[in-house]
Amino acid sequence: MDFLHPGKVIGVRVGPIIHVGIVSDKLYFGEPMVISNSNRAGGVAEEPLGVFQGPYKLIPMGQPAEAPREQVLARARKKIGTTWNLFSWNCEHFIRHAYGVKPESSQLQNAFVVAGAFWLLTRLAKSA
Repeated sequence: MDFLHPGKVIGVRVGPIIHVGIVSDKLYFGEPMVISNSNRAGGVAEEPLGVFQGPYKLIPMGQPAEAPREQVLARARKKIGTTWNLFSWNCEHFIRHAYGVKPESSQLQNAFVVAGAFWLLTRLAKSA
């Protein structure tokens, strides 16, 4: 997999979401490590690719900004141990922070839009 370069963002599709992490510059018995923020790990952790990936297919992802990989990895490692929170500190928030941009989650924002539209449609249907 030629996209497993240190500092690059990778993902795995888990149901309707894509969980993202950053390829580390460290190896575990020859396997790349990944720094990510997950509920499963309880927060930001650096773990072997196989643990990050689980049974899912890896997806190369775009980076949220241009930044030197050393800075990205340093910012990411400073957050190791930080507790995961779906609304304010999920995997997308973490990735954006590591790249030096405003932490936000497009998947979470999209979920709110869909939920709001569903709520509105059910209200309209009930009043009709």
